[in-house]
Amino acid sequence: MTYNQTRGLIVFVKNPVPGKVKTRLAATIGDKRALNIYLQLLSHTIQVASHADSDLILCYSDFIPENDTWTSLKAHRSIQRGDDLGARMHNALSDALIKYERVVLIGSDCGELTTEFLDIAFDSLLKVDSVIGPAHDGGYYIIGSNQSVPGIFDNIDWSTEHVFHQTLSRLIESGLNFEIGKTLHDVDDEGDWKALRLSDPGFWIDKPETFQSI
Repeated sequence: MTYNQTRGLIVFVKNPVPGKVKTRLAATIGDKRALNIYLQLLSHTIQVASHADSDLILCYSDFIPENDTWTSLKAHRSIQRGDDLGARMHNALSDALIKYERVVLIGSDCGELTTEFLDIAFDSLLKVDSVIGPAHDGGYYIIGSNQSVPGIFDNIDWSTEHVFHQTLSRLIESGLNFEIGKTLHDVDDEGDWKALRLSDPGFWIDKPETFQSI
């Protein structure tokens, strides 16, 4: 693949350790099944991201594995920096914007995400300053910008239904013009998981032996 050096795609990856990922989901279905579901979501995300017309940046929560499922991918690898999620996202975007004209950041728990959504987000950043895609739970699954703007991630009640609207308020306060994408499902708890299974039954294999840890 020929990568577009003007576009950087950041994927926030949690190092998959039982009991450390999908804790709200694990509370009702157990750590082992929650980890397996996260690994499948992560695999889906990396597959989608690797086909986008952009450089790929894998940004790990705690450490960069010597070998993982995506070692063969042409990707930059780094570790998230910051005391909370907002600081980590701000730092990742700001660092990437030193090199790239347009930067998009995604998590790794949206089973409905497609490469087309990513490419549309990058194209939108030719017309507007920022893009954001809301999730049904009140958060968002994608955010992107063509400039670093301090304050967008400040004073956000992370992991609540207020995240998207609070971030939207920060974007408005910053004076940026922006576009809002299609609302998709993130998977944070068992209700989200069941909703995605209903919308795409073939997505969920849910068999531990089918997954690879990293």
